[in-house]
Amino acid sequence: MANCVVRQPRGKMVGGTSNMNAMAAVPGVGQNLHDHVLLSVVFDLAKPVPFPRPISTPVGLFCKSNPGWLTPDLELIWMPTTFEISKSDESDGLMIVLALQRPLSRGSIRLASANPLDATLVDPNYFAAQSDLDRLVQGVRIARQVFASSAIAPLPKERSHSWNYGTN
Repeated sequence: MANCVVRQPRGKMVGGTSNMNAMAAVPGVGQNLHDHVLLSVVFDLAKPVPFPRPISTPVGLFCKSNPGWLTPDLELIWMPTTFEISKSDESDGLMIVLALQRPLSRGSIRLASANPLDATLVDPNYFAAQSDLDRLVQGVRIARQVFASSAIAPLPKERSHSWNYGTN
């Protein structure tokens, strides 16, 4: 989470930057936190393939998890590597990172105590709205369809620890 997402509400809850000892009860401060949930679908390759270094810009796709949405609610980011980046000029994996756009779940940020130096309590409340999880699962299905396309299918095999819950 970005530093300002936590520090700005915290500053308002403890009374601003000039008087850190004053507590201020400001309704709504720290509420309505929503974050983009990310999930990666990783595929191993039968043999390493060369890719450009440095890896600069991955390829992105915005799509709808359901035709009923007016605008795309998922972002798929194609990366020619996995999180296990080595100093090699070859990759043995491909990855699609799914980013849930406009999540419906809402979390909160609270003060742990009256002491402004105590850690802030962050509750992202991920997947409180079932549709967030449903849309992310649909994103996994879409990623699998991309990897199953005729142009890509001969290359990868999905990793066993990468959302391997069958086809449904």
